[in-house]
Amino acid sequence: MKPLHFFSVALAAGLLIASCEGENVTQLSVDAGETKQTVQGFGSSINGWTAPMIPLFYDETFADYAANELGMSVFRLQIWGEISPDPIDDWKDISYENFKWKGTGMRGKVNVDWAKAMVEANPEVRIIGSVWSPPHWMKENDSHKGTAGGFLLSEKRDYDDDNRLRDSHYQHFAKWVVEWCRYMESQGTPFYAISLQNELLFTQWYESAMYSAEEYAKVVRITGEMFESEGVRKPLFFGPEDMTMANYSDEVRHKPFVDALMSPDVAKYFDAFATHGYTDGIRSDNRQSTVAYWNSIKQFGLPYWVTEGGSGKHEWPAPITSGIAPRLHVALEHSNVSLFCGWQLAGGEGGQGSEHDFMAHRNATKKTYATMHFWKHIRPGAKRVTTERFEGANDSILASSYIDEQRGELVTVIINQSDNDQPVSLSYKNSEYAESWTAYQTSETLDHEAINFSQLAGSEISFTVPGMSITTLIGTAGR
Repeated sequence: MKPLHFFSVALAAGLLIASCEGENVTQLSVDAGETKQTVQGFGSSINGWTAPMIPLFYDETFADYAANELGMSVFRLQIWGEISPDPIDDWKDISYENFKWKGTGMRGKVNVDWAKAMVEANPEVRIIGSVWSPPHWMKENDSHKGTAGGFLLSEKRDYDDDNRLRDSHYQHFAKWVVEWCRYMESQGTPFYAISLQNELLFTQWYESAMYSAEEYAKVVRITGEMFESEGVRKPLFFGPEDMTMANYSDEVRHKPFVDALMSPDVAKYFDAFATHGYTDGIRSDNRQSTVAYWNSIKQFGLPYWVTEGGSGKHEWPAPITSGIAPRLHVALEHSNVSLFCGWQLAGGEGGQGSEHDFMAHRNATKKTYATMHFWKHIRPGAKRVTTERFEGANDSILASSYIDEQRGELVTVIINQSDNDQPVSLSYKNSEYAESWTAYQTSETLDHEAINFSQLAGSEISFTVPGMSITTLIGTAGR
């Protein structure tokens, strides 16, 4: 948890402020009056049920770091089925008062306790949840997991056809989900949104379940109806949490799910499309796939979320050339994504951190600092605004901007993916928050460092972005 170091004006001037006269200036225009999607948050899941990780997720200082210094504003909780290990014949008898948080239920308890710690550290944190498997007794195979990895539509798969919710237990499952939500409300950590099935086209050796398009639409409808009949506030429903590469143009794999969700009796309960940024559930996907996905479903007028995925390597300069920073940029600027979660916050104890972790256990890495440029400064409720690149702009410069009227800020994130310093000229329109500027920067030698930007003011600013760096500018209405 490295403290921020404030630089003198002289160092800031030498590092950032420069004349932008010449042929190679990248000119950008930001129009704060042209708003796009509303950002609903950034975050991850946790693997807190593994022994090396449990102490970390019971450390209040780590929760404070994640929620405030790192800026994690979304925690994706595993809605763990095995808190309900005992069969219940009548679905009306299912109650959160009978949930069991010890034994097999401990995995659910770690998730809930971390949610409580995060909300206590920062009430702005939103809790979302995904079901990996219904309780085992609600399923055909009487198990919360399958026997091996396999794909629902694979002609070669001849196993795990019974890794699915029983036809007779849709109402049991719906009532159980409602009780989970009742419980979370009672803990002061209400669900902002839930997914009724994680990666619903896959059976796995770990907790999983498969749904056809018709079955998934049915479970969405019945669960939505259950919230109504029980008089419980329904969180947003997101899904279907298949891989991002499978978009609406895929008439066999993905289109049937979207069409079923968009039927009138189901659509009224469904709130956001969500995908996972993998090719096969394991390997990180090409970040451009989010663009194709958004273009295929934007006609339906619903938000688009990425709720799981790899986030790239930790070693510099990968976080800004191929990892988390360009993935977030493409998702936000070109794919209209409004909520973005990676897989897990922290990797195993003593490890270096994998492409699925934002940290190496409790240690910040270059990837962590690059992540902060988005998570910490683009908060829930901010709106992306138009950032126009003029002809001749350097392709190595990636830029996106966001206005946050509640905080009184205008935020621009600029990534320089080349080895060379790059002059940039920025023109801001239609914002009272483009008067006084502060900045943070990460490079090979800087770790989300605060840069004294006092010499820059007004809606027309010019400076030089160092090679292989990421800079976040924060404009306010002046001092």
